[in-house]
Amino acid sequence: MPTATGDGLRMAEELGALQGQTASPGAWCPVSLVRWPDGRQAPFPHIVERGKPGLIAVLPNGQRFCNEGLGYHDFVEALLRATRRACRPRPG
Repeated sequence: MPTATGDGLRMAEELGALQGQTASPGAWCPVSLVRWPDGRQAPFPHIVERGKPGLIAVLPNGQRFCNEGLGYHDFVEALLRATRRACRPRPG
């Protein structure tokens, strides 16, 4: 779907569902901007290799920012906390 309009939420509420407080209503996955052999850059989701033994998650400055054994959601929340000041929107 190209847009999220809240229809699913409205239908659930009509059936009695309640909204609770959510600290982070997202399904997070670590992603890197990767340069491919043809020179283009594209997002690359780290779904499989993140959980492999020996992986060390570091920031661009080399600092480790979390326990790599965390689940995806907690892992990315730690990444977002660690990079909050450094995160800037990239031009299209």
